Amino acid sequence: MLSAILKSMRPHQWAKNLLIFAPLLFALKLKDMDAVLSSGLAFLCFCMLSGSVYILNDLVDVTGDRMHPHKKHRPIASGKFPEEIAWKFWPISALLAIGLMATQSWWAALIAGGYFVMNLGYSFRLKHVAYIDVVIIATGFLLRVLIGVMVIHVDISRWLLPCTFTLALYLALGKRRHELATFGEETVTRSVLKYYALPQLDISLGIAASLTVLSYCAYTLDPTTLKKFHTPYLIYTIPMIVFAIVRFHQLMEKHGKTESPTQELLRDTPSILNVILWIVAVIYILYTQPGSTLLCGTG
Repeated sequence: MLSAILKSMRPHQWAKNLLIFAPLLFALKLKDMDAVLSSGLAFLCFCMLSGSVYILNDLVDVTGDRMHPHKKHRPIASGKFPEEIAWKFWPISALLAIGLMATQSWWAALIAGGYFVMNLGYSFRLKHVAYIDVVIIATGFLLRVLIGVMVIHVDISRWLLPCTFTLALYLALGKRRHELATFGEETVTRSVLKYYALPQLDISLGIAASLTVLSYCAYTLDPTTLKKFHTPYLIYTIPMIVFAIVRFHQLMEKHGKTESPTQELLRDTPSILNVILWIVAVIYILYTQPGSTLLCGTG
């Protein structure tokens, strides 16, 4: 039962929650142990919260999942995690996560509560509204970053938030395009697909990708960024962002070969190496300058 519960909470998706640590990195607080612990606890709480939302989604979609070639093996659809227990488990888990978040920051708890309410609307109605569904998914990524900001009480660049949103929107649109190209409009597991069309999705993907790159470029060239970090070298991380977008597009085009391009992204070696390289490059650039906290040893 415990194994089935954990699987239903989709731990492979918890990589998304690492966005909570982004403000920690860009606020130069990697050596501030209080900030690290606060971010770590917020990460664990959000894993519990997002896992509860996944369980709710599986409960709402259980009939369609049982007809899906891959999703029928999920614990709730297969019967390994009984529905009556799942209906009792997910709200308790979600409320406990929000309560623990409140011990770090009331603002973070409020944002987590907003994420919870937003996903209630998504699960029961808004997932069936084209483009609103992907905007909600992208907003969930944005809220993760905001929680990371609130628990360590720092400011964040005006460019990183739109960059996060447009990148998440690109990933969500890519997933919809992959599903539409693979399964077509006639699928009981994603009824909203009948309101999408490949030409419109391709245009939307191009816009989201362009805005992501432009907002990240604006961040690296922003005078505020240059003044804060005392370095112009963040521009050299732009190719890694471009590669991530192009690589995801390649994975998205593998119709029928993967259940989801976002899941394949987490198993794709070039993508993983690119993310690691980006993290290492950002840490090296930001934390090896004369005024950095890492070099000076201050919090």
